[in-house]
Order: sequence, then structure tokens, then C-alpha cells
Amino acid sequence: MKDSTKKKIRHFVVIVVGCIAAYIVFNVKGGGIEESLAGAALGVVLVALSFWWSWPTDDEMEEKNPGYKQRKKDELVSRWEEPKPEPLSPELTELAEKIRKKLK
Repeated sequence: MKDSTKKKIRHFVVIVVGCIAAYIVFNVKGGGIEESLAGAALGVVLVALSFWWSWPTDDEMEEKNPGYKQRKKDELVSRWEEPKPEPLSPELTELAEKIRKKLK
């Protein structure tokens, strides 16, 4: 997916969630603690969404930091290609079996 499409989707989600949150907060009845909690929740949601709104896309990060996309791709690949642990030596295997038997 292109970054411009990602940004449009991000903005759409932010606007929709913000409108839903504002609608819920302004329709809370009863006052008191419920209204205060709803207002606080709206504030938290809007702050988080404002950070997400302004978060740079991969293309923008590539402009600022050349090689960003390749590093990101390399990190994703390296997570999946973790080295497999070497088998234990026979002495350690024997010791582990003795400990396992004692624990039972």
C-alpha cells in the first residue's frame, strides 16, 4: 500500500474515532464522575490520535533518513531468522535429566 493511501486512511480513522468519542462524551448524562471520566477519556483519545495523525509515513522518513526503508526491512527479516540454539553437550543433558528427576 502506498504511503499516501496509508496517510488518507489514518486521517479518516482519526476523524471518525474523534467524532464518535466526542458524540459519546457530549451525550453522557448524569454529570459527576461519569462526565469527568468521559471527558478525560476523550482527551486521552484525542492526544493519542493527534500523535498518530502527525506521525511520519515511511516515505517521509526515507526523505529525512536515507536508507530507512531498507533498515526497517532488514530488521523485520532479522527477527524471523533467529539462530537456532545448539544442542546441549552430553554432560549438560545428563545433569538436566538428574535435576528433572530430583524435582519430580
